[in-house]
Amino acid sequence: MSFEKGIAELEKIVKDLESNNNNLEDSIDKFEQGQKILAYCKKKLAEAEAKVAAITGTTLPDPDQFPQSQHQTPDPSDPSDLSFLD
Repeated sequence: MSFEKGIAELEKIVKDLESNNNNLEDSIDKFEQGQKILAYCKKKLAEAEAKVAAITGTTLPDPDQFPQSQHQTPDPSDPSDLSFLD
């Protein structure tokens, strides 16, 4: 799967979850699938950033230095992170 396809799939999952037309089990399955796709996209993005840094001889700014947006990305390694419900 490409990064772009992963992002498109995440957008589809978010819209589906926001529609509230799913039962609990389906919602959990879609959320879990979204978490896996999110982790994949983060990995692909980090790889691309590393390639750009290697080509340019520079490092990219650490995103943790910037204020978090109102819509935070859930931490896929933290099952208690339900920030997507905000």
